Amino acid sequence: MSWETGTNIAFACLGETVAFRSKCADKIPAWVANEISFDRGPVALSALAQNFFRRLQLFIGHYGPAFAAQAIRRSPSLMAGFVAVQLVDIGFFSLAYFGAENWRPNPSIAGIMPVDLYYMPYTHSLLGATVWALTAGALACVLAPKGRRLLAATVISSLVVSHWLLDLVVHRHDLGLMDNEPDKLGFGLWDHPFLEMPLELALLFAGLWVYVKSTHAHDAWGRRLIWVVPAVLLILQSINWFAPPPADKAVFSGLGLVAFTVCALMAWFLDRTRRRNASPALRYQASGDRRSSSCDVTILLNGGASRTFSVRQVRSSDGRSSGPGRACVENLGPRFG
Repeated sequence: MSWETGTNIAFACLGETVAFRSKCADKIPAWVANEISFDRGPVALSALAQNFFRRLQLFIGHYGPAFAAQAIRRSPSLMAGFVAVQLVDIGFFSLAYFGAENWRPNPSIAGIMPVDLYYMPYTHSLLGATVWALTAGALACVLAPKGRRLLAATVISSLVVSHWLLDLVVHRHDLGLMDNEPDKLGFGLWDHPFLEMPLELALLFAGLWVYVKSTHAHDAWGRRLIWVVPAVLLILQSINWFAPPPADKAVFSGLGLVAFTVCALMAWFLDRTRRRNASPALRYQASGDRRSSSCDVTILLNGGASRTFSVRQVRSSDGRSSGPGRACVENLGPRFG
């Protein structure tokens, strides 16, 4: 019998008379029945609600820092940030699929996430997460354009580490420092779902607010997707909330990796429909005659306002006497936006 079926029967039993509740209890899985007293009415409902929250698992709060990082000028793409903040879990699900790291369901654990994450030294120890962060930062440094390499490495590495820091707040004692040592870390906010759930959702929407304030829509899709993406994230989170975790470890790992892939693709699409709000001094458009000694420069201010003025005696970047107007059009024009 599934967990949902057991809870549905439990609710039905709570509405019956005391004489019939003992018969109902025989139809409920033992791990549900053990935590419900059918003679205590509201207390039983409280116990059932607590048991329900044990099935919840949160992950979208990790995307808050990825959204917020887009406020940093010339930072890596939103898709790169989405991958970075979940890289530790991507590694965990991949290694767990092959048995290199291990977990097991444990319904006796109170609070949410009734899973015993008993062996995660390669991804969720502080040393392991630091190695993942440095590796991702080095890869970002290699792939980033010249002039942005140090920034890309710093941002990506910080986002990877942010996953471990947030896990430290919510995980139980399953985060090691160097390896799989007996004394592990974790503040255990999973044991307090009514605190953990609002906190993690607040992280997501705080980061999203920073992203909205730091970018503007490039087209109609940009105005739509800014609502669609968080809606899909909440749908994925709801599946985690209300669907029972798969018993098969391979299926569990596969679904996690699929979810991360879907989120990364959404970030890529959203990023293509929005642009960062540049400072007014960097958002300009030049126009003029190449043969003239001046050109008009329009400064675009945030909010739609603009200022236009004429620039004279502008020299080209290579120093050749090709005319200041030509330098203005060629050097300023391509930087617009």
